[in-house]
Amino acid sequence: MITSFLFTLLSTLFSIVTAFSNAGAAAEAPGTPVDMRAHLRGSSAYVTFDERLTQAFDAMEAETGFNISDVAASVPDLFRYQRWTTRLFPGLLYGLRDSWLTDGNPWLGVVIGMPEKMHLKTEPTEWAPDSEYYLVLEMTYADSSVRSFNTGNTYNAVTGILGYRTGLLGLGFNLNLKDMWAYTTDDPPQRALGYCKLYDDLLLQNKAVNAATVRLKFPYQGKDWMLQLWKGRYFTTTGGEIGIYNKPASRFIEFYDAATDEERIGMSFEIYITQTEQPLVVRPVQTHWWMTGFAINRYVYLPNQLTLKTEIVPTDEAMKQGLMAALDKEAASGVLSYTESDDGASLHIVW
Repeated sequence: MITSFLFTLLSTLFSIVTAFSNAGAAAEAPGTPVDMRAHLRGSSAYVTFDERLTQAFDAMEAETGFNISDVAASVPDLFRYQRWTTRLFPGLLYGLRDSWLTDGNPWLGVVIGMPEKMHLKTEPTEWAPDSEYYLVLEMTYADSSVRSFNTGNTYNAVTGILGYRTGLLGLGFNLNLKDMWAYTTDDPPQRALGYCKLYDDLLLQNKAVNAATVRLKFPYQGKDWMLQLWKGRYFTTTGGEIGIYNKPASRFIEFYDAATDEERIGMSFEIYITQTEQPLVVRPVQTHWWMTGFAINRYVYLPNQLTLKTEIVPTDEAMKQGLMAALDKEAASGVLSYTESDDGASLHIVW
């Protein structure tokens, strides 16, 4: 049953990504409007939102053409073909549902109970009841019973941030509905995956992704380190990434581990349209291992139409010298340029 659910969920996500891809392809040339409603409008009432969230998503649509409610309306009933089991074994499955929703893993409770409808609503938090709200999932079941649980995610109506420390619904990314961009949190689950070139190869095979990257490799403290930059079009967003990784020098394969908390460095970045100098994503200096930002806009832009600026704060002089040696190689070929800050504490890279 759970395997069937996961297959259905993956199929649904694939269909949504395909819709994103088709919409993004229509905006390959900058300045071409993307009518997201035409691609994502659906009629399903399986996933719905309360009035507060709907208003936030409507405001997002007015500015960007992208509406999360339309994405939700494209999600079919995830348990349509499995729900017969709850009619045969209601005591067992609903008993497990209530147990997991209360004391165990609530998401397993969602799966085992197989709701007929899911409604995401907001409830005031204890610390800021007038501005910050819990995201509560309310579910209606085949026997007409209703259950709900606090997802642990929040929505701040002032800052516009929708998400959690590990990302919205634990997926690693939060949404900023005020500045209209998505970004990775401080501790996303992707951290455990490290980095290898295969990740880029698989991503860039998708026709809806057009991103460029620069890998800056250097030795430091007995390890092989790499600072990597990305910029370009990611489906129907425009953005970029900066990551810092390392591996033991004895590791033959090019598989890097994400920097630990102690190995993180200061980094910032700004991505703007080169021709107009219009900023799309701006993130100030923060101690991080993987900083990202993806602007949700009516238009998408290609790597050669974008400039990425970043300030990197190396751990010490030895790291700075190693990174500068890697930067010198790229600067010599005209790929990028860089300067040291006046106090020598950081490096300013323009790509």
